[in-house]
Amino acid sequence: MVSLDNIKEELNNLLEKIQKQLFVKAEARLKSSWNQGSKLDEFGPILEKESGFYQTGWCGEKDCELKLKKYKASIRCLLPKKDHKCCFSCGQSSKTDVLVAKSY
Repeated sequence: MVSLDNIKEELNNLLEKIQKQLFVKAEARLKSSWNQGSKLDEFGPILEKESGFYQTGWCGEKDCELKLKKYKASIRCLLPKKDHKCCFSCGQSSKTDVLVAKSY
């Protein structure tokens, strides 16, 4: 039980605690869903059946991006870092890393 004199402080503490718990849970989910993949023919079938997303390299060509449709996936965002040297589809030099996930 909380007295009305302390209600503001108690509510602030409770909300802060809830926020921290939600953040920890969201961060764990993000880490468990983030996968690395080099070749579409390897990670595509897994992505089509399971949830999550893959960080991979992309050459920037539309033809390579369109090949994701076979696995019901699409590029979700471009990443500022480049860990993958080759494109997930054609094997050419990667211009950027991307996150690939299912299209709903």
